[in-house]
Amino acid sequence: MRNWLLAERMRRTQELLEVSAHPIERIAELVGFGTATALRQQFKQAFGVTPAEWRRSFRMDDA
Repeated sequence: MRNWLLAERMRRTQELLEVSAHPIERIAELVGFGTATALRQQFKQAFGVTPAEWRRSFRMDDA
């Protein structure tokens, strides 16, 4: 159950980073992480980049 929940949180985090302008702190709240720090640690571990780096990669495509 825990792995599924974490995967869903990561999926939703990716989506919000790609399509919203919410700060990382707000995204952490929306997806159920206690803190932005916890979100950043889990995201980096899962995807090898920080949430900010992930977001930048999608913003470049918009230019």
